[in-house]
Amino acid sequence: EVDHIKVTTFHQSVRLATRLPKTTEEAQYSTAYPTAVAMVHGRVGAQEVSQAAFEDAEVQRLATGMIFAEDDAYNAAFPAHRFAHVTLVLRDGTRLTSERTEAPGDPESPLSAAVMGDKFHGLADGIIGPQRARYAVAIISDLDGKASSMADLNRILYLP
Repeated sequence: EVDHIKVTTFHQSVRLATRLPKTTEEAQYSTAYPTAVAMVHGRVGAQEVSQAAFEDAEVQRLATGMIFAEDDAYNAAFPAHRFAHVTLVLRDGTRLTSERTEAPGDPESPLSAAVMGDKFHGLADGIIGPQRARYAVAIISDLDGKASSMADLNRILYLP
């Protein structure tokens, strides 16, 4: 079991270390909260950064106990790169340290079309239904072609 998490990153990221957010915006622009959420739930999605999720005791424990450190090389690389690495310190003292990484979805580490599609379906299926969401993805995939247009996309998204 994880005793605590140490995040080594650049100065501006350390400044975003809101541990117990009060709003969805604070949760989204925090370093500590999403790191704790990812550790506990294995993902950070819309539900995990909603106010209903803020009371999770294990997320709160990890977020409040998180340690932050700046790395001079990471500071020098910013803003072109936003590097971090994480060390999980287990209760038995074992330390597990990740490689240096950049957040997926940043310009330097773009998401694949498949990951973007999964993310879209995770957000859209419950609102517009899986079939309309699939149609929307097909239209978006063809926006550079002549067969689809923004008008087509709007029709699918804004059906009653």
